[in-house]
Amino acid sequence: MAPMRLDVKAQILKYREEGRGVLEICKHLRSHHGCTVSRQAIHRFLRHGSLVRRRKLVTNSARKILAIHRRFIHMWLTQNNELTACDIQRKLKDLFRLSVSLSCVRKVRRELGWSSNTGKYCQQISHKNKKIRDYLTSSLSLSMAISRYPPCFPLRHISLASLVAAMAIALVPLDQI
Repeated sequence: MAPMRLDVKAQILKYREEGRGVLEICKHLRSHHGCTVSRQAIHRFLRHGSLVRRRKLVTNSARKILAIHRRFIHMWLTQNNELTACDIQRKLKDLFRLSVSLSCVRKVRRELGWSSNTGKYCQQISHKNKKIRDYLTSSLSLSMAISRYPPCFPLRHISLASLVAAMAIALVPLDQI
């Protein structure tokens, strides 16, 4: 719903001074001024309102963070980009004796252009690793077949690191074990 115009607010105050009730004011505004205002809106305006709109209040923590604090936060994040909001909050408290909320620290960090991205897991194997994996599995299966120790694990569920380790073990001559 759109906010009330200033002239409508002035009319509401004028009618109230005349001693009219909320329902009468509502009907009079609709019939004489062509403005539809609910009874609840008129009642709320008479209880709390004024003629001018109030500006949005700025929270205390937003006023606390000054330009110097922003520079320090940016410097700390440049030195160590893995700092958490909790770490920055502690540093601000230790250095400046400034207590701010975690959400305020996160907001400032976002405003400075720092965003955190978590690593995304992808099950797809890259072409480069696929070639290496196929080569290692074929040579591992060949060396296992040659050796007297049969493979005790299925090869299709092996990671690249475990294949390399298994290859290193399998390629060691048996008399050195």
